[in-house]
Amino acid sequence: MNRALLFLWLTLLKKRAIRFVRDLRRPSKLLGFLTPLSLFGFLYYYHDHEIFGRLLRREAVVGCILLMLAGSVFKGFLERGIVFEKSDVEFLFAGPFAQRQIILYRLLPNYLNAVFQGLVFVVLFGPHLAHPGLATVSLVFFQMLCFHLATAAAIFGGAIRLPVHERVRWMML
Repeated sequence: MNRALLFLWLTLLKKRAIRFVRDLRRPSKLLGFLTPLSLFGFLYYYHDHEIFGRLLRREAVVGCILLMLAGSVFKGFLERGIVFEKSDVEFLFAGPFAQRQIILYRLLPNYLNAVFQGLVFVVLFGPHLAHPGLATVSLVFFQMLCFHLATAAAIFGGAIRLPVHERVRWMML
């Protein structure tokens, strides 16, 4: 990863965080933030219940894995290429960055999201796991794999002709 891209990503992340905190003054944004937070609190209150242990059975986990893989490929294929903001296009494609670095820059927010979801997972399901750290790291890497599959499907979807893309998309549905 290029240091300039990492600095740009951290600067934009800081700007988004400040904007998010500033927007919490609006009641609709505050309610949109408090709703999942209260759901997390409710789930944490009951995280020792046996229903959470049942959710981690082999059949349920395999079903979730297959659903995430299929959803990643389908979501990526719907995008038809990687979407960039106008300012990113002007900076990234004019700069001396390799294609891999630009794709990694585009995937960095997803990586941060995967780490956050892994932490939520270990907090909620930790008491029911034999090795909670290993399960969390595996979940984070699996989500990163799904992000890469979605990106590869988006690049492939953007590389084929539009009528073929439409037909394949309807067949996937």
